[in-house]
Amino acid sequence: MAKTPFSAKKHDINTLNSGYQYTTDDQMSIEALNNTIENSFYASNIAENVAEQLSNIGTGEKVEFKGSNPNLLINSDFRVNQKGLTNYAVHDTFTVDAWKLVYGSLAVNSDGSVTHTSTNTWQGIRQFITKPSRLAGKTITLSVNASATTNKLAQVSMIKQGSSTATVIGTTNIHTGAGITGFTATIPSDITDNDQLYVLLYTPQANQSVTYYWTKLEVGSVATTFSPRPYEEELADCQCIEGGIATTYSNPNLLINGDFRVNQRGQTEYNNTNAPSGKYTVDRWIHYVNGNYTMTQNASGGITVVNNHTTNIDFTQYYDTLSKPI
Repeated sequence: MAKTPFSAKKHDINTLNSGYQYTTDDQMSIEALNNTIENSFYASNIAENVAEQLSNIGTGEKVEFKGSNPNLLINSDFRVNQKGLTNYAVHDTFTVDAWKLVYGSLAVNSDGSVTHTSTNTWQGIRQFITKPSRLAGKTITLSVNASATTNKLAQVSMIKQGSSTATVIGTTNIHTGAGITGFTATIPSDITDNDQLYVLLYTPQANQSVTYYWTKLEVGSVATTFSPRPYEEELADCQCIEGGIATTYSNPNLLINGDFRVNQRGQTEYNNTNAPSGKYTVDRWIHYVNGNYTMTQNASGGITVVNNHTTNIDFTQYYDTLSKPI
């Protein structure tokens, strides 16, 4: 059935079919449809599905409507901020979890949203999609809830970056005021895991600020309702991110006191007097040096070693294979 023009107007249960006694399930179905229409910027795209499901009510046919597709983005509403900063301004580094700064600066607001301010043209934030090949040839919909002050102030894009060229898969403008916008596009069928695939939220203008509340990437041609995941789930995914790009879960560290924090001897400094060659310093770590050295434990973790001799200095940990087999 061809899509027809559709007005994003809520349906009144009393006007649908006055001759049918609606059940609680029917009413819940209608409310779910109303909520989807109200929250989706793609009301015209869901007209066919809405009309079909509404027509099934009261006919004995099963009413099915998928309220929200999974969001393929991590930390899509910017809530997870493990670094704890309120402002980020270093290009090509990660800001709130999973989002990388592309020039300009990013401020973290008290309501959890983020505001990017450009200092030149074509600046913003981006998130890389893991294993791009899983989306090869698929139709995707990207939506963003943002606030701008000037029409066409900012844009949202999805980009495939190959070894030498970048391909814009889709883009749309973020219009005046706060609201939801987005686009539907098809991921190139030839994309591989050697390519980069990322979502870019940016402004083509200098000295402009845009506030982002959330963004959603989903498979399919319909923009479904944004439904934030529990914070604990977002945090768990973010904790599996290496350099801002989600990879695999980390294997356990087979070393004991691998970050040198445990220091039961309590010395603020180890040297060739209180810990000569072959003796323990911080827990589990033995050093070997023929000469003077100093080793201090840093307040933020780790150690600083100064070798005052011409030969090498080694810090060694012996693994107990009998009591702790691999």
